[in-house]
Amino acid sequence: MKFSVKWGKEVVEVDSLGSGSTVGELKALLQQRTGIPVALQKLLLKTQLKEDSRSLEDVGVKEGSKLMLMGSTVQQVLAVSQADSGQAPTSTGGASTSSTSSSNPPNPPLSRGNSGRHSSLPSVPSKLPTSTPLAPAPSH
Repeated sequence: MKFSVKWGKEVVEVDSLGSGSTVGELKALLQQRTGIPVALQKLLLKTQLKEDSRSLEDVGVKEGSKLMLMGSTVQQVLAVSQADSGQAPTSTGGASTSSTSSSNPPNPPLSRGNSGRHSSLPSVPSKLPTSTPLAPAPSH
């Protein structure tokens, strides 16, 4: 069975799995080809494919299907994490990725509004004040 999985601007063609293969087997294959660990993958067809033990046929994957993969490589996650903490990115020490992941640079850090600093949330009182119950809304 041949189908494709889109990841960012990249398309991964899959033709080595049959309809009886599982979602988990597909995720393992995608980890090999993209460098995204299975635990960091979100795989979508019409909905998110969450049950790794189900067969591709059971979740609706068929010849010519187009799936979408969302996820980041470990290097991308570390780069964003280190940028948030103000550290310079470092090597991951031996983790290798395929050449396909090098064409997908890490996403830029999200804007936090307050110059990148985390703003604290207001404190929540331990006991909420008691008040009179609200009257029902008038019907129109």
